[in-house]
Amino acid sequence: TPKEPLYTFPVPQDRKQFPVENRLLESSIQDFNCFARYISQFRSAEFFDSVADFHVLIFLAALDIVPLREFMGSLLESIKIGDRDGAREWSYLDPWSNLQALVQAS
Repeated sequence: TPKEPLYTFPVPQDRKQFPVENRLLESSIQDFNCFARYISQFRSAEFFDSVADFHVLIFLAALDIVPLREFMGSLLESIKIGDRDGAREWSYLDPWSNLQALVQAS
């Protein structure tokens, strides 16, 4: 970890950040419960802000509970170009809706 991190994705200052992957510290372990707590900090209107985080995207791509990798192309493109409306449209697709249902049930 660098002494002064350089962020290429927006970092919400008023929210708890999603942990960095491949860290063995207890406070930095990525799992579904950690994701559920993270994503619950955001309203649905803040979807872009919640997923425009490199570590969240890596987690979503590797998620086994609801396989999202094959559906993420348009989301990644929307984040790349800063298209909030495109990202919101992606959030209406079934894979994300299924994941949201699991988050709400946890």
